[in-house]
Amino acid sequence: MLAEQRHQYILAQVAKTGALSVAELVRELNVSRETIRRDLNALAGRGLLVTTHGGALSSDRREPDLDTREAANAGAKRAIGERAAEFVPDGASLVIDSGST
Repeated sequence: MLAEQRHQYILAQVAKTGALSVAELVRELNVSRETIRRDLNALAGRGLLVTTHGGALSSDRREPDLDTREAANAGAKRAIGERAAEFVPDGASLVIDSGST
């Protein structure tokens, strides 16, 4: 499948569903993750969609900002943190990557 055909498919799918994952596109188009990332970056560069971590959104849809994501399911996220803390021994250090949970 040519790049332009993939681009048309991606745009049609994102218009239909509002969001796509790289993994989903890799499966459906039978190409590498790198190819899909290049396709998504090319389409984002033309303003046709918005790339996100692991996928893409329709250009009229945006990922919520960090404050909004942190507030969503705050109780459950706190419970996850408390449970995870039980696995860290006293005196140990832990490095946590960014995210809202």
